[in-house]
Amino acid sequence: MNKKANVSDELKNIGIAVAVLIIVLIGLALWYLGIFDRIKILLPGFNSTQPVKSDIEIIRYDLSRDNIQWYDSVNFWNFDKNGQTSFNKKTLQKSNIKSDFEDYYYNRDLPIQFVLEKRFNNKIKTINNGAQRVYKNKFLIEKFDNLEKGNVTITVYYATETLLGESPKYFILTLNNELYEINPENREEKEIYKFEYIDEPEKEIISKVNAWKFSILSKPIKINYKENNIGTSNYFCVSFYNPSYLKADLSSPVNSDYKCPITII
Repeated sequence: MNKKANVSDELKNIGIAVAVLIIVLIGLALWYLGIFDRIKILLPGFNSTQPVKSDIEIIRYDLSRDNIQWYDSVNFWNFDKNGQTSFNKKTLQKSNIKSDFEDYYYNRDLPIQFVLEKRFNNKIKTINNGAQRVYKNKFLIEKFDNLEKGNVTITVYYATETLLGESPKYFILTLNNELYEINPENREEKEIYKFEYIDEPEKEIISKVNAWKFSILSKPIKINYKENNIGTSNYFCVSFYNPSYLKADLSSPVNSDYKCPITII
């Protein structure tokens, strides 16, 4: 009788030991995986959370980095190593999409002239860094391209001492609406000086340049892509998201002559 009880107790102890061992192994596995996930986060180029495809078909062009990304409803992601991504039946090539955005946003007829408000008998005064600036009542947008990453080069005209002549000066308006003056004797080297104080004429220049820059958003962009492996294109409205993103929803095509709402967020 005692022998049978001892055997039963031994089997019970073995069962408990096996159960404990299984629990320990599971715990070690979970602990290991948790540590591994943490390590993956630290590894360059390795994302612990992979993007999940959805029915959303949103892409954006980052003006400051000259880069195209796609959206998975949570995060924006770069295209794959082959420069491609897909939405449902659409296949997008990064180089083509980038070219479409560049052509849409930067391809403008330049130079274009604007008029400053006529005050002080056809000249406008401002004080900046202790120096008086006397503007003539016009300025030009001279340059706007992707090489400058969204910066706008502007030509303004200062009145000469006689107020009859005019002396051209050159400004740069950045994506962040910071205004700089370029040294006219060293334009190619981009020797520039930031405006620490913005007076009324500079505010008017910034306002009119931005209105011109964002006026393009009333027109849809033409995007080229493949659908069911067949090359095609369509038109889509574009929104601007601060500080530097143009965003399009490829699930909502419009007609080529559609007037899009100007959306700046």
